[in-house]
Amino acid sequence: MEKENSASNHHLNSRRKLIAGIGLLSLLAPLASAAKAPFIRKNIEAAATPATNKVKMLTQDGKLVEVDQNFLSVIRQKASNEEVKSWIKK
Repeated sequence: MEKENSASNHHLNSRRKLIAGIGLLSLLAPLASAAKAPFIRKNIEAAATPATNKVKMLTQDGKLVEVDQNFLSVIRQKASNEEVKSWIKK
């Protein structure tokens, strides 16, 4: 009879320890995430803001490249299909 009581008490104690451990982790999880939050926000803001405005342009070889908008002149005009066809080297 004593063995059954000690076995059930041990089982009850291990269950209580498990529940207490889960409760402790649930209390510490928000604190840990709050400690990381400023670093995460900085990374998200840096990724969300584009570094520069890029424009897709065609090279004379026929390759598509992205060029920073700051390197382009203010005066622009769109090229016609014939101009592009005569300009590309084959």
